[in-house]
Amino acid sequence: MSDFPVQIGLFGFGCVGQGFYRIFQEQQSEVQAQIRKIVVKNPNKERPIATGKFYFQAQDILNDPTIRLVVEAIDDAEAAYHIAKTALQSGKHVVSANKKMVALYGNELRALAHSQQRTFLYEAAVAGSIPILQLLQHYYRYDRIEWLRGIINGSTNFILSKMHSEGVTYEAALQEAQALGFAESDPTLDVEGFDAVYKLSILLYHAFGIEASPEQLLRQGIHHLDPLTTGYCTRKKYRIKLLAQAYERSDGSLTAFVLPALLPVQDPLASVEQEENAIELSLRYAHRQLLRGKGAGSTPTGAAVMADVARVLKGYIATGKVNIKRYFYEEEMLPLWVSGNSSARRVLQHFPFHELHAQISDAFGFAFEGYARYDQVRDFLQKHPQTGIFVAYHPQLTRQRVKQASTLLSV
Repeated sequence: MSDFPVQIGLFGFGCVGQGFYRIFQEQQSEVQAQIRKIVVKNPNKERPIATGKFYFQAQDILNDPTIRLVVEAIDDAEAAYHIAKTALQSGKHVVSANKKMVALYGNELRALAHSQQRTFLYEAAVAGSIPILQLLQHYYRYDRIEWLRGIINGSTNFILSKMHSEGVTYEAALQEAQALGFAESDPTLDVEGFDAVYKLSILLYHAFGIEASPEQLLRQGIHHLDPLTTGYCTRKKYRIKLLAQAYERSDGSLTAFVLPALLPVQDPLASVEQEENAIELSLRYAHRQLLRGKGAGSTPTGAAVMADVARVLKGYIATGKVNIKRYFYEEEMLPLWVSGNSSARRVLQHFPFHELHAQISDAFGFAFEGYARYDQVRDFLQKHPQTGIFVAYHPQLTRQRVKQASTLLSV
């Protein structure tokens, strides 16, 4: 940018907005820019800085010709989309932290930014302080990513860590996460896997060049986790983690999903605890890479926003399509653990297994192990969202162990 100092407009002054503002103020001597205006919703809320920078209408930033860069740090995905679109149409650069907005409207906004010769960046939308999008966009651009998997939701990882380390129930762990600010009062986006699937959708574009909508992806959270499953995992020395996964098949197509996974304790992701995030990749040339870091919080996420702002100030313009374009495969056979209590028995017996290994039952309920087809599982879960069925990826279940349904084993 040729005009200095560059004027910045900030939308939102919550957790992420305040983290970014704090870092920006501490690093301002390193950048030729200043935050000119901050737009917030509530004019009566007390805030930790002087009120002179606060405004209450989006147009106060969007219609200001002196503002060259818009930073969007609000929760409302639809409002964030209209802010980003209007800003780009007005010739402003945009940095966002809103993963749902990027997942739903990223293709449109990237194309708009390209046509306007402006920059649209959103590193903070995925995995907090881990710079995964930049690594995929640049460092790994000329490698071929074979698979990736990751813990990319800190709230659910905190809950699962508490359940494992302290033996508390899911409900008790969720209440503690809410009390500490790791989960919202309405935890649906986190515990039902929506947050992770939005982030996975973004990762698919940058890692594999696939433009998949969140609705297209198989998704299941941890909200139906039951005592039978936790007891089984304790006996087998497994850890339960909510994983986003994507892998390339032998024909070059791709399968991707968000499911809880039953991981052996020696798995590198099994030791990722509390609100920490981690992403593991396998590449043709660089081989396996594991990235770990804070996945949420004011300053970790604010630091990711700051990094994007610094890149815009240095004149960075995002390139077009990333990596190698691959197509999405929806008929992959997945090894699954599927459980439920007695009230879910009737529905659970209609789960679309193709091959079954075992049926397990105890006083808490019953479970099945076996293989089921990706698209049929996704459609089943969308049809029966409130039946109390828990579905997990079971990588230790191999085809050699699987029996046909006619020879179902009772364990």
